[in-house]
Amino acid sequence: SAYRRLARRLHPDVAGSSEASTEAFRQVVTAYEHLIQEDEEGRRDAERVRQAWADLARYRERTRIKWRAKVRARWKLVSESAEVRSVAAAVAFYSSSQIFTDVFY
Repeated sequence: SAYRRLARRLHPDVAGSSEASTEAFRQVVTAYEHLIQEDEEGRRDAERVRQAWADLARYRERTRIKWRAKVRARWKLVSESAEVRSVAAAVAFYSSSQIFTDVFY
């Protein structure tokens, strides 16, 4: 990689221990560490976003299951009531025009 070539060329053991080459080597290493740190932060941020979406999906699924159970329980109570069954049976024998005339005339 470019970093390795530059670091090898500027390393104090290879280039000599002059103040300028040592400072240039420090700058290269610092810049590389900064880039690596930003890359790792980006990966961690992406993992956090992925985890948040997974948590949201699990929450929505749990909520949907609870909601379905509540609706089914309520529907069971309503459908078991005698009044609803009698109205449903009465409506089944009427056509829509008969219901309209019975209600409005």
